[in-house]
Amino acid sequence: MGRNTLEIFKETQITHKGPKPDLKINLVNEEENKIDVEVSINIKRHEFDEDCIVSFQPYDNRGRALKPMIMATVGELNKEDNNVFFHFGNELLFAT
Repeated sequence: MGRNTLEIFKETQITHKGPKPDLKINLVNEEENKIDVEVSINIKRHEFDEDCIVSFQPYDNRGRALKPMIMATVGELNKEDNNVFFHFGNELLFAT
């Protein structure tokens, strides 16, 4: 008989509301079959391990998702106060 294993881990709430959100996603452009968004992230207030990988994964309201796109590690993101990325189609670009 097969066994299923459920891995339990501690979740940390990432806020997207309020005066200083951890994450902001803004629509830049909308076309019939594609949207372009700006993703801004600041997770310094959380005590995540520096080597944890942060990724962005767009999905639609039907649950279909694109492959996760790696943004950076927590350590790399915590070097800056503001990290802005742009998602164009299937590409994630860091804004300089």
